[in-house]
Amino acid sequence: ATENRLEAMDRGTIAYLSNEWQRNSITNLPYVLTSPTIGALRDLCRERPVIVAAAGPSLTEAMPIVKRCAENAMVVAVGTALKPLVDAGVTPDLVIAVDWDVKGWAQYKGIDPAGMYLVSESVVCPKIVSLFGEKMFAFSSNALEEYNAWLASFDALPESLAVGGTVSLSALDLALRM
Repeated sequence: ATENRLEAMDRGTIAYLSNEWQRNSITNLPYVLTSPTIGALRDLCRERPVIVAAAGPSLTEAMPIVKRCAENAMVVAVGTALKPLVDAGVTPDLVIAVDWDVKGWAQYKGIDPAGMYLVSESVVCPKIVSLFGEKMFAFSSNALEEYNAWLASFDALPESLAVGGTVSLSALDLALRM
């Protein structure tokens, strides 16, 4: 019963947001087609720890440890952790985005992306994608089945990451693959 409710919520979200997601996906298509996929990151950190940073009280508490360890680790940040990390002098290696609307842009506005790469799906706000330009790794999700089928028809569909509820889920899925 719970699974049926979750599927219904997922279908409702897709129906409500699909027009915006399609518009963003078409705008971001050149980046998706020319960027490496997250497959290029597989096993990158077999001998190096990965720090996943998400915003919240625990990030503030952990910041001294993150700063101390960041030099010898791969730092993966979600958008809400980006400015706190940069303000503390930590440049994340990867920033993962799933934010489809322009409200998510506030997390990136004013950030210099030097030294960072974006990990993004096609539905992300185009302003975020264009900030990073070609410094992007693409992934897919189940958001737009027809779009994904179209990309797959010419072998251009990136690997997928888990999405849902929080971008931290996607960041953790990525970290486990690295």
